[in-house]
Amino acid sequence: MNTELKKKPSGKVLPFERDGDFYYRRGLDKLNEDRLEDAMANYRMALERDPDNLEILLAMAEAYTEMERYNESIAILLSLIRRDDPDPECFYGLGCNFVAINDFEHARGSLEQYCELEPDGEFSFDAMDMLGAIDEAEYYEREKYSDKLGPVKLDLRER
Repeated sequence: MNTELKKKPSGKVLPFERDGDFYYRRGLDKLNEDRLEDAMANYRMALERDPDNLEILLAMAEAYTEMERYNESIAILLSLIRRDDPDPECFYGLGCNFVAINDFEHARGSLEQYCELEPDGEFSFDAMDMLGAIDEAEYYEREKYSDKLGPVKLDLRER
């Protein structure tokens, strides 16, 4: 018999651990494939390895939004804007989430903050577009209620 086959292994096994960036990139791939649960699983693994990584947290917030779990997304984004130097994209994400849950007051504030911080930013056109849509929605809401009240008669004569 071959004696080389009977030798015991030396016990030297190289560990093969993946870093947070590996799982983050896998999460992005899953998100792009619209496999949201798989994306979240990878983001959680990435976050375990790199808990303060802004990109991972933003990606998780985006995935929660895609899953229509707006409150979870809002919670992440609010925690990020409380940091010393918040990423303006957080304000845009908050605005989108607040629009989705029809909280137009907070949406307006978040989108205006984004536009102030990033007037020529990647999402500035979309933010301005949403602000216009909020204005229209609020206008129609006011008109709907004023129609129910009937015509308002003002007495402008001096007394």
